[in-house]
Amino acid sequence: TTEQLRKAIDIVTDIYKNHPMTVNVAVNFNQFNDSALNIQILHWHKPTDWAVYAKNMEALFLETKKRFDEEKIGFAYPTQTLYVKQDSEWKVDK
Repeated sequence: TTEQLRKAIDIVTDIYKNHPMTVNVAVNFNQFNDSALNIQILHWHKPTDWAVYAKNMEALFLETKKRFDEEKIGFAYPTQTLYVKQDSEWKVDK
């Protein structure tokens, strides 16, 4: 829903802004996609050490997932449904 989308943006903004290694962040709804409503996160991070950055990003992602779960906000994953029509009755002889 629109309310869930607004809440998701607010959650992500809160998480990233309050992380001690965040220099700046911009979060916005930026795209209707085939199977998702995309939220863009532009994040400036203090450390330049890749290992520190990766660990901090993991913490941000896990906190985002936790907060979305608490608010019952789902993530869109591409899915496909295949319907198969059977034209004739098929039997297996035993």
